Amino acid sequence: GLKCHPGNISSAYLAGYYAGMLALKKNLSEAILDIGLQNSTKGSSIYAAAKGAADAGLEISIDEGIVPDQDRIKGSHINQDAVKNFEESFAKIKNMK
Repeated sequence: GLKCHPGNISSAYLAGYYAGMLALKKNLSEAILDIGLQNSTKGSSIYAAAKGAADAGLEISIDEGIVPDQDRIKGSHINQDAVKNFEESFAKIKNMK
């Protein structure tokens, strides 16, 4: 239901959150973040996805200093429509059983 480009930080967070929920449903409780050959850049979408999975309840060892801040995850740096869209999409994912 996200109405923006799927390659942004907000989309990565929501995908990570959803993946974390699915993992927990399959009785997986922890994960290891392996970024492979991806460049490690502070605040990148890979860390937004990991933060989403961790917020869903999955145990992931990740330094909070490297994940994007909450305003960027919600899309506050874009505009208020992006924030509203993020919050609506997040509520839909969170309520999925």
